[in-house]
Amino acid sequence: LRSRESSKRAQLPSMRRQSVQASPLSPTSTSDTEAIPISDLRGLLEQAIRALGYSEEETDVIVEAILWSQLRGNSQGVIKIPSGAFAIPPGTGPAVVVQDSPVSASIDGQQCLGMLALHKATKLAVAKAKQAGVGIVGINNTASTTGALGHWVEQIADAGLVGIIMCQSPEYVAPHGSTEAIFGTNPIALGCPSDGGPVIVDLATSAQSWYSLLEAKESGQAVGEDIGYDARGEPTTDPGSILDGGAIRTFDRHAPCHRHRTEFFLELSYKGSALALLVEILGGALAGGAVVGKAAARNWGSLVAAVDPAALGDAAAFSSRVSALLRRVKAARPAPGVAEIRLPGESSAELAERCRAAGVVPMSSRLYEQLRAAASA
Repeated sequence: LRSRESSKRAQLPSMRRQSVQASPLSPTSTSDTEAIPISDLRGLLEQAIRALGYSEEETDVIVEAILWSQLRGNSQGVIKIPSGAFAIPPGTGPAVVVQDSPVSASIDGQQCLGMLALHKATKLAVAKAKQAGVGIVGINNTASTTGALGHWVEQIADAGLVGIIMCQSPEYVAPHGSTEAIFGTNPIALGCPSDGGPVIVDLATSAQSWYSLLEAKESGQAVGEDIGYDARGEPTTDPGSILDGGAIRTFDRHAPCHRHRTEFFLELSYKGSALALLVEILGGALAGGAVVGKAAARNWGSLVAAVDPAALGDAAAFSSRVSALLRRVKAARPAPGVAEIRLPGESSAELAERCRAAGVVPMSSRLYEQLRAAASA
């Protein structure tokens, strides 16, 4: 972990900001979006997290995960602080390994922050894969945010390994054909090395992530007509109604089809629903997480897997094959109206690089003020 002088700060960073209403740095150009100096943001995050009772080492882990998301315009960033996602519940203990073997381990999170448990599991999976070719680590007994999974699989890829992570969450998402929340948003992430740097795939199996709905609610924005249902099972564009006893739909909802000169829409959400079920089984049941009443049980599961390409052949050759595949995808003939084929994570990674180069990150003024309040608490 990097050394820091932040713990010695006695005052909040100054509010050096500039409007980015029309800036290409901004993932969304709105009238209340401003460019916050990254150094200021880091300092505020450190103070806000330390104020909650986390150690300096834990704060480093949490802040890096938040910044990774915020720089990419990801909903797993600063919004989690005012939402209370980092509150430490009574009786919390450190994540501990309760079952271990050369290639696998089970971690009891002891209700610690999901990010901290996942940090421990990622490091352990990497160490096992480096030693034995593969490392699989399950986590249970956590009930809080793990952050963007892309952040963790990127660390696995940076170690020259292939990483896969699945995490379940409480009942927020309706299975295909239902309006009742059974699944979590259940993200899946993949990270692997290539000659041009890590390939990161990170997606929720829901039509929209829980925190992106919260962001929409906080900003007073409506969502798409096919995103979710209210508590009565009726489709709604109000994110608050979806979050308040409703249900999010799984992704990949409709596709236009043509048959016998007739255009109609084919319901395809069974594909997202199947992937959500996969995460419930592997990230939940297999890892020891609850599958019924997950919110009340406070037991959400996660599964981390790391594989050394050298265990299956030549690691350099694997990286070259991945690179060749990516070049083929980028060079594929674009559909009408498509200017460029984009790889998963490409746009967000470019946004992060532009933010770093400019030294600022886009954020709503309201969210920034909420962060300042948390840091001064």
